[in-house]
Amino acid sequence: MSTILLIDTENPDLKALADDLITHNYTVSVSSSGQEALQYLSHSHPDLILSEVELPDGNGLDLCRRIHSETQTHLIPFLFLSTEGDLETRIQSYGVGADDYLQKPVHLAELRAKIAAHMGRNERVRNFLVSLQVTKKRPKAPPTQVREPLPLTRSENKVFWEVAQGFTNRQIGDHLGISPRTVQTHITNMLNKLDVGNRAQLVRLAFEHGYMQSGQGSQPPRSYQDAD
Repeated sequence: MSTILLIDTENPDLKALADDLITHNYTVSVSSSGQEALQYLSHSHPDLILSEVELPDGNGLDLCRRIHSETQTHLIPFLFLSTEGDLETRIQSYGVGADDYLQKPVHLAELRAKIAAHMGRNERVRNFLVSLQVTKKRPKAPPTQVREPLPLTRSENKVFWEVAQGFTNRQIGDHLGISPRTVQTHITNMLNKLDVGNRAQLVRLAFEHGYMQSGQGSQPPRSYQDAD
């Protein structure tokens, strides 16, 4: 389940937004100030940050600049939601690394669509960077090397192949005719079976063990079980 960090929840609009996101299966973490947000980010890694421009203890633009200057957090999508709608503020927000700027009032359905789009794009970028890193480090396997079959069911095997190519849960669900929630269930099972901690490590495993090769049309890996 994706996690969104909301900053400055003293605003009743953001409280309503938090409730809406929770009902749509997002995990919502709340920080009441920029400093509290930085403390949260020191030990947690949300999938997206949504903040006001004006914060109780400072400027959201400065906070965005600082977050995107840190190696551990520079890829987290950062969206501003504010009543400040002047062109100069919007330009400044993009200059400090904001991924989007939405002026209130905003329709919640549109905001959720933007959140999903930014998360999906960020996930593809992360998977691509992982694949590049692994490709640089992984020695070429001998042409006759036979890959070990994975201890996955047929359905998990299909999802593994889709994840290795960088598709989001929603895209995988569309490809395989299943719900994003079912996709996540398969991914959770795969993480446990393959003893990896997260989705990025799953992609790394696919490259390191030869199930995916950069720039080549690899075939889906075999599984131990032919049927669920």
